[in-house]
Amino acid sequence: MRLSPITTVFSVGLALVAIACGSSSSKSGAAVFSNPAEAIHSASARATDAKTASFTMKLDVDGGGEKFAISIDGAMDFVNKRAKFHMSGNGDSFDAIVIDGVMYIRHGNEKTWTKADASEALDSASGPLDTDFTDPTKALDYLKSISGDVENRGTEQIRGVDTAHYRFSVDLLKAAGNSIAAEQGMDAAALLKAMLGTTEVPFDVWLDGQGRPARLDFALSFDLSWLAEAFGGKDSKSNDAPPKFTLTMGMEFFDWGKAIDIQAPPAA
Repeated sequence: MRLSPITTVFSVGLALVAIACGSSSSKSGAAVFSNPAEAIHSASARATDAKTASFTMKLDVDGGGEKFAISIDGAMDFVNKRAKFHMSGNGDSFDAIVIDGVMYIRHGNEKTWTKADASEALDSASGPLDTDFTDPTKALDYLKSISGDVENRGTEQIRGVDTAHYRFSVDLLKAAGNSIAAEQGMDAAALLKAMLGTTEVPFDVWLDGQGRPARLDFALSFDLSWLAEAFGGKDSKSNDAPPKFTLTMGMEFFDWGKAIDIQAPPAA
């Protein structure tokens, strides 16, 4: 693929983005939550209750001399832990299907699907979070690691749905634990601080009246210059040093509970 720093960026994004929140609703249908933090913490159960969802996502990457956008459209089956999506951007595209830990990939206009163990295929791209996005429900656990207060940002409509907008931070160290840094030989806090400058990431989420996410936004600023020192290297100020870049993500969820059919492709 030609999406070079994107494989890592995408997996970090997707690992963080499949996030839902839940609680109660008002009579008018607008989302009203007496305890927003608890609503966010209930994410996994709400998603499982809905069983399925479709999503669209846009990732904007700026840095290291590159600036481009990636679009992703797909659907997730939370109960059966299946997913499918189409990704395009930076001159490349592919379709992917994940079923029972197996990933099927078809690039561009190719007719043939390639079969691989999903965990192995994505291991090198799992980024600092060590998250398996082949399990659509696993990333929801990040919402159980809210740090600090939840800010009420008011109400607005997303895709014609009344929503409540909240801003909060996720404690990545609490969510992922020390396993995220084992391969790099660094402790988790040091690795996250080296890459992101922090162990906490701010999120914005818009919840519908059922406590499900209508939209989710976040931004990450990566500094990969630490790689130069960690792996032998080069002066972080040189032209050959790994880049600094910013990832901005916006994701919308819709068609909650709608029947979807995710099957393995033929002759894969």
